[in-house]
Amino acid sequence: MKKKIIVVSAIVALVAIAIVGSSLAFFQDTDEKINVFTVGTIDIEQHETDREGNPFEDNGLLIPVIDKDLGTDNEADEARDDAGMPVDPNFRDKIVTVENVGSEDAYVRTYIAVPKALDDAGILKQDIKAGTDWTAVSADPVAVITKGDIDYNVYAYYYDASLASGDTTAALLNGVYLDWATDLKVDAAGALTHLTHPGDTALIEVPAADCIITDAQTGEYKINVLVATEGVQARGFADAKTATETAFGDFAAMSAADAAAHFDGFWN
Repeated sequence: MKKKIIVVSAIVALVAIAIVGSSLAFFQDTDEKINVFTVGTIDIEQHETDREGNPFEDNGLLIPVIDKDLGTDNEADEARDDAGMPVDPNFRDKIVTVENVGSEDAYVRTYIAVPKALDDAGILKQDIKAGTDWTAVSADPVAVITKGDIDYNVYAYYYDASLASGDTTAALLNGVYLDWATDLKVDAAGALTHLTHPGDTALIEVPAADCIITDAQTGEYKINVLVATEGVQARGFADAKTATETAFGDFAAMSAADAAAHFDGFWN
């Protein structure tokens, strides 16, 4: 009997299928569900301006500042305006912020590369605002890279908070300047040969070829300060350090070669 019941049930099932099949020509109904997911976007824009909000312009004049306390331990004696910007007339504004123009919250890590020879000698200095909203990945450069014939020290900073869509970071960099004690050496033809600095114990002489780009057409001397930012989704990460190290790598765990290779696609 059990086998028969099974057979009968099978026949009923077949008949039902046949009936349904024959009815499709007269009564039609389609029920389809398409699962739609919105793809979030991570899209960041790096902004560089002066203190009035005007876009940063290349080829600005860079000469030594006159404020001997700027960039020293005598912060209380530095001359700054209400916004914390140096008021020295020779300070070069380069205010760097990052805006999230994508749809998803993001964490960002920003890099600043300066000519190694000038940085090591204390000639070219950065006015950095890390320690408030930004955290330095390391007090030392995270990498040394070469662009053209010039070596650059690369410093890395991550923004502590996640950026919601439409939000902009606080400024990381206010600008750059040449230390007040910087001097220049030229040859008999008037061509720049060295930048010098008294140093702590002895005169430091930096060959111009190690840090200066000479414009072939105008003969102007130029110093490059390079800035770049990477962004990663905030969702799923507890903090900026974890997010940026997971997405872009932990420089503390990298060899010097691997750290330099991280920037192969930057500033080309």
